[in-house]
Amino acid sequence: MPVKVFMDRVEQKDEFETAAAFQARQAAFWANSLGDASRIIIDAKLSPNGMDYDVEAGVLSIKWIVGTRPDGYTSSMQFSEKYRDRPSYVGQNAYGASVNVDSYSVTRSTLEFPLGQMLDDNGRGANMQWRLSMSPEDARAFKANPHMMVWASIKSPYLTTDVSLSKATIDYPTESSTHAERWSADIKCASFITGNRQFVKAITVLQ
Repeated sequence: MPVKVFMDRVEQKDEFETAAAFQARQAAFWANSLGDASRIIIDAKLSPNGMDYDVEAGVLSIKWIVGTRPDGYTSSMQFSEKYRDRPSYVGQNAYGASVNVDSYSVTRSTLEFPLGQMLDDNGRGANMQWRLSMSPEDARAFKANPHMMVWASIKSPYLTTDVSLSKATIDYPTESSTHAERWSADIKCASFITGNRQFVKAITVLQ
């Protein structure tokens, strides 16, 4: 099923609105917007760091450390990072010193799911490792453009966002804004795939 995202229509929490009221409004919004399309498909590009091929055994080892939220019960997987340059300008501090300031923004999107829902070859949900039997040619092609495909079902609180700002200084004349988008979901199935979406290996997912 195609990804169905409504980022432009999601409202932010009002300063006079309680957290409980905002969550209830978000739940109603997503229920009305998603309907039966609560499933999303994420194609996440992986880093080749942590991938090692044993040519004698014909096995590609993949090591992957899954992030964990502060609650200790939720895994966090980043699947998108987008940078955008913004116009530079001349900034001035309280003492009248001026400098040309560069500016950019970055948006990071993560999928959050219950810790231990996705497991490696040893049944571990953290510090995971998989072993993929493949030829040197296939291993080389996969390492050049590794991906993970995840099918998930969005659940409350659905999408949460926050923004952090880094101000420029005379010594470091660059300012940035970081936009974090966190999708709450249950993973239904997942697999490693190549860059051209060829199946490589299924990943164990607990329902």
